[in-house]
Amino acid sequence: MYPWGDESPKGRATYQRKWRGMGTMTDVGHYPGGVSLYNVYDMAGNVWEWVDDWYHKNYYARGTKVNPKGPATGEFKVVRGGSWVNFPDSLRSAFRRWSRPDVRFNDTGFRCARNDPEYHPYE
Repeated sequence: MYPWGDESPKGRATYQRKWRGMGTMTDVGHYPGGVSLYNVYDMAGNVWEWVDDWYHKNYYARGTKVNPKGPATGEFKVVRGGSWVNFPDSLRSAFRRWSRPDVRFNDTGFRCARNDPEYHPYE
């Protein structure tokens, strides 16, 4: 359910609790217990992360089921992972939200990643 597994995000991510959130984002790596199964920190909570996919609300119902990339174009981009202003249900790995690519928010960031089909660090 979450990048680290199915356990609660308590003590694993920065998110809002009972309408009195953390107040702001935290430094990367603040929650070692929230590291993903791929040894990546802060994939849930703290700030939403931009992904390369364009957003369409019904894409998953009609698109490919294996590693869906989203439509080729669109008005909105996908962000994932939830942020310090969200509740735990928004931190799920499968949860996605749309955002305009020309607008900035204090709860949205990005992560540099590479798409290299030859790279297999855990083999």
